[in-house]
Amino acid sequence: MAIRWALLHGHYQKDRSWSNDLLVESAREVNIVRAALSMSESANGTDLVAEIIEDLSNNLDTPSALKRLVDWAQESKKVHNHAGVVSRAIDSLLGLAL
Repeated sequence: MAIRWALLHGHYQKDRSWSNDLLVESAREVNIVRAALSMSESANGTDLVAEIIEDLSNNLDTPSALKRLVDWAQESKKVHNHAGVVSRAIDSLLGLAL
């Protein structure tokens, strides 16, 4: 999953260089999002899903979508239960089965 995340980390229209640092950072971000998805309570996922759809509608802006996911995961350390909504959206919209 970290490899797919790393590939989505850069915009498809830009040249991307591969590095071990990118893979390590991607694995770290995947773990942050997985931890949030496994919590019984999480931040609001409905708005997040709409924002991810907006990012993808904006010329497949996957870097922004991934940043939103990490920000949501960080916020989820504090609040409510929407992990299921976000988990299904990540899988269907980005092909990331976390």
